[in-house]
Amino acid sequence: SFGHLRRTIVGTRIPIRAMAYHGSRQTRLKTHLDQGGFETVSTGTEENPFVAMAVDAMAVAERVDCIVLVPGSPQLSPLATTLRARGVRVETAGFNDPGDAKMEAQSHTVLGPEASFKV
Repeated sequence: SFGHLRRTIVGTRIPIRAMAYHGSRQTRLKTHLDQGGFETVSTGTEENPFVAMAVDAMAVAERVDCIVLVPGSPQLSPLATTLRARGVRVETAGFNDPGDAKMEAQSHTVLGPEASFKV
């Protein structure tokens, strides 16, 4: 479930916000994310969710000490660099090896098969 995924990523920390991005046609995904404790953000039908993620991350950067980016995509590397320059710890999580992402995160959680599911 997405609740298990969220707990895996957060660990013992107390999250301020857990945001998840989805396409406007993904109503089942949105329902499951809501049930898992995520604040959901629709990115429309064709928009790149990374743009919305970057805008939201920069908006909260001054008020948090850590941001976890899932997936740890190389497309988010400029965001990670900017956040780190502002003193925010950047972590990533995904099903891949952290070396695959080519992103300078300060920590990477490799998600195992227990975090994999279909909606």
